[in-house]
Amino acid sequence: MEYLSVQNEFNKKGQALLIEAINEAAEYQNNLVKKYEEDYVKALKASGVEFIEVDKNAFEELSIKKLPELFKDVAGMSQAPDIYQRIRDVI
Repeated sequence: MEYLSVQNEFNKKGQALLIEAINEAAEYQNNLVKKYEEDYVKALKASGVEFIEVDKNAFEELSIKKLPELFKDVAGMSQAPDIYQRIRDVI
């Protein structure tokens, strides 16, 4: 990863500060996106858009079953056939 080469130019304290700043920026960005999403949903609902809630667990389970087959010919998938389960384990 590109940022790792930059990170290695700092001493241990500098590296820790850099990682802390990256994490803080990511958290700020995530919160900002969440707020904007909430605002947009509120505005869309006010204009008459109807949102239908879906069963996320059912969607995830189906994705884990179906996506590997759909992407079997994608470059690199043969090196990580369990990628979907590994991602699911993290989230």
